[in-house]
Amino acid sequence: SRLTFILFLIYLAGIAIVLINFNVYPMTDSFCVQDQALAIALGNTDQIDTTPQTYFGNYANNNFLVLVFVWFYKILSRFGITNFNFPSILLNALMLVLGEILCYLGVKKLFNPRFACKYLALSVANPILYLTVPWVYSLSFCMPLMGGVLYLGACVYRQKNKYKLIAQSGGFGILAVLGYFIRPVVLILCIGYAVCLLLWLTKDKKKLLKSALCVASCLVFTAATYLSVSASIYKICPDTSSTYPVTHWIMMGLHGDGTLNLDDNGYTKQFDTKEEKVQANLAEIKRTLKAYTPASFMRHLLIKFTRTWGDGDSDFASRLQQDQH
Repeated sequence: SRLTFILFLIYLAGIAIVLINFNVYPMTDSFCVQDQALAIALGNTDQIDTTPQTYFGNYANNNFLVLVFVWFYKILSRFGITNFNFPSILLNALMLVLGEILCYLGVKKLFNPRFACKYLALSVANPILYLTVPWVYSLSFCMPLMGGVLYLGACVYRQKNKYKLIAQSGGFGILAVLGYFIRPVVLILCIGYAVCLLLWLTKDKKKLLKSALCVASCLVFTAATYLSVSASIYKICPDTSSTYPVTHWIMMGLHGDGTLNLDDNGYTKQFDTKEEKVQANLAEIKRTLKAYTPASFMRHLLIKFTRTWGDGDSDFASRLQQDQH
């Protein structure tokens, strides 16, 4: 519709303004990822540096993103491009735009054009989409994967052709795995679709054959993609024995407002091996959960929800205070 076209124009114009006026240089996680990828792409090293006290010695969640940037920087180098900062920001913006398009199509497929237009209006009005443009990191690169999962899931739900169903279910599995390696938040949509599938089956068991075909195809492509990506990551990062386990993030998410907690970071860091970290995290998770009452836990979830969706400036105010230079 005309309104949808206008909304996308507004969104693209906002991104263009940011691209023209904000040539931001990377810092913190974004810098570590790009710096390590550049070192590998230029041949200075062939593996991620996981020595103790380094960024990748603690965090393994961005290893696949490093690999993606290695490929990207090698392509740029072949074309004689030596300034990698702006092309990285441009790629980041492209990921956001692609994610927005796929999310819109997914909502449209699940519901109707009118509802999708309302979604787009809310999305375009969100300042975080524009402030994220120069922040080259996984939160942008996961967007097209989330959008793709949303769209393909909707296609599978509406699909009647057996061969298209197999292809779309396989694509769903591929994007889900890639999303997991980029930023596991993508799996939230997968869990949502899994719950819907179970509810769908309880309502209409005649759909069992279609569901079985969908799940089988998805599992095959999921397994193949997971093994392929894991093998590719292993080539540039064979040792993750001292990195933070998933239990660290669960533990940290149960404290305060669920954001980065330096005390939790120091707590996990004091243990040498991943096994020791897991055991310590699990002990703290159990202690924290026992301390919650149903009312206090619901209050904790509300605080996390408010923090996640209410902070539309990506905490830029505190960042500016910390880094006046």
